Amino acid sequence: MMESEAQTTYFKLGKAKASTRPCPRDPEGCVVLCDPDDICTFIMPASLAQRLKVGFFFGLWFRLSISYSVSYSILNKRLTNMHTAGTSLRDSWPRQREC
Repeated sequence: MMESEAQTTYFKLGKAKASTRPCPRDPEGCVVLCDPDDICTFIMPASLAQRLKVGFFFGLWFRLSISYSVSYSILNKRLTNMHTAGTSLRDSWPRQREC
């Protein structure tokens, strides 16, 4: 088995570990994937990994804030329309269906 195939197998089995090690490509270090025999493969510079992580969390926050904001606005609009149409606020809440 070739070295890259062995590393792929370790990664698939969950035995490979990602870590940050010093390297000449980036002063902050590099993210590497190491197998149990401590043979490491370069993945990306640590500064790029940090930018990707921040970008991912910003995108997640933005997506969740949009979806919850829109759903809140739709529900609020429905409740306001029902309340001003002559029904009480109690009647405007969705009810459980009886089985």
